[in-house]
Amino acid sequence: METVTQLTNQLVASYARVGGINHLDGKNLPSKRAIAAITQDLLRLLFPGYFDEKLIHSSEIKVVTAELLDSVLARWRMKSARAWNTIRRPICRRRTRRPWRTA
Repeated sequence: METVTQLTNQLVASYARVGGINHLDGKNLPSKRAIAAITQDLLRLLFPGYFDEKLIHSSEIKVVTAELLDSVLARWRMKSARAWNTIRRPICRRRTRRPWRTA
């Protein structure tokens, strides 16, 4: 079993290795408020009705879940795209071929 010290060292090493997924050294990443809102909505998806302001009727759960999931995905895509652009900008100044695009 790993100790807390070993886990801490591995986690901190991943911050440097992976990069761009933290808010260290003043990076221009998504705001805490935006990430907290997405996280709150993920909790609402995991525990329907528990974190909601109003009671959700079982007949509405599919529609409410679809709308919330769509919202979370849209916001996450937007925030993660901005973060990746911020991370890559200093490294990739010239236009590069994007292998995932065709034509």
